[in-house]
Amino acid sequence: MMCKLVVALEATSIFVSTISITAIALDRYQVILHSGGENRMFGSLFKLLFIWFFAIMLALPLFLFRTVETHELNLPWLKSVNFCVERWPIAHGRGYYSVFSMVFHLHQALPQTEDTGHTSHIDHTIT
Repeated sequence: MMCKLVVALEATSIFVSTISITAIALDRYQVILHSGGENRMFGSLFKLLFIWFFAIMLALPLFLFRTVETHELNLPWLKSVNFCVERWPIAHGRGYYSVFSMVFHLHQALPQTEDTGHTSHIDHTIT
């Protein structure tokens, strides 16, 4: 179980970070342009739950397709060794997931682009 949890939790935290940066950029944009006195607590809670749910769903394949394999060594001081390995149900499954993950993490650069675009839009709106 630890074999599955360690990798899945690590991936989840990375996805949460990436999605949170984007959410912060969008939230700042909304607050500056549409600063009203309405209660934003429900919306913030919904966004937070969505971020965690989406991140867990993105990391779920790493949890589902990992398993522990035991290799017998039969040495006097070491009988066997356990390895945590991935077993994907389709050929090149790990490759597909890696490409998807890489493209998704390139999305992490998007908040910086969004901030630049939003800042120029805010400057244009205010002046």
